[in-house]
Amino acid sequence: MRRFITKRKVKIPRYKILSIKIVSFLLLFSFIYIIFSIIITKDNSPLLNIIGSNSFGNNLSSYNIYKNNKQLFYQNSFGSYSSTTKTSYNSSNLHELILSKPLIYIYNTFQTEKYKSTNNNDYNVNSVISAASLILSEYLKKEGIKSLVELENIDKLAQEKNYSSNYLTSKYLLNKAKKENPSLNYYFDLQISSASYSETTYETPEKNYAKIRFIIGTNYDSYKENLKFATLLNTKLTIQNSNLSRGISLEGGTDNEGIYNEDINSHVLLIEVGGKENTIAEVNNTLKVFASIIKEAINEEEKK
Repeated sequence: MRRFITKRKVKIPRYKILSIKIVSFLLLFSFIYIIFSIIITKDNSPLLNIIGSNSFGNNLSSYNIYKNNKQLFYQNSFGSYSSTTKTSYNSSNLHELILSKPLIYIYNTFQTEKYKSTNNNDYNVNSVISAASLILSEYLKKEGIKSLVELENIDKLAQEKNYSSNYLTSKYLLNKAKKENPSLNYYFDLQISSASYSETTYETPEKNYAKIRFIIGTNYDSYKENLKFATLLNTKLTIQNSNLSRGISLEGGTDNEGIYNEDINSHVLLIEVGGKENTIAEVNNTLKVFASIIKEAINEEEKK
């Protein structure tokens, strides 16, 4: 009878298996990083536009806010809120966002405020108010106006410095930006209104827009200077399209903040762009128009 010889199994040490797994993971991670780097640095990349379309409801090429800002792309795409991210930004390391001699400083006293999310896919970008700041910055750039977007984590900074309010924290950042960038002359604090959708939205058959409201605190002596600039912007916005403006609100007295850091400069404005029920796509539609309005107003101001 023929005998069968059984081959002995070769036993691979566990440490070798673990080493193979680690090397495979690192190679896969490196490949994904390279692919994302190529995607993000190309204008009008098909995949990036798909991601943007899924996230914002329209094509990303219309405002391209993530160009050359890889950290922001990863941060928003994978669900890291500005209040929880471990990455800390300041005026000295925002080389990807700051152009030489910025004229406008854009910030958000309440960075974690969110617009309505409309998609639940894996690539959904968080609709936080800071996204609106980046969108406005990009449109201003197209208008030939250089701006600085503040991305320092306000919640984290407030804890570090033991500030009692967000306005004290944003005031610190505003003064810091002003000191480090003498060219700054306009300061916009973008926020989200708590009003209903019908109050904050202008609807058309083609697209919807998030309405804008200017808030002027009156608990300081020079508030009329900021009111004058807000009136200029609101007048030009109304001439462009009266349906985009919710007007100007004066807020003061003991029951209101009444200052909103507007006492620092005659061109500091709290601007509500839409409400919590608006989508980032509606906000984008408005900011595209608003950027051209800002340019007109600044041109008029600079001639004085």
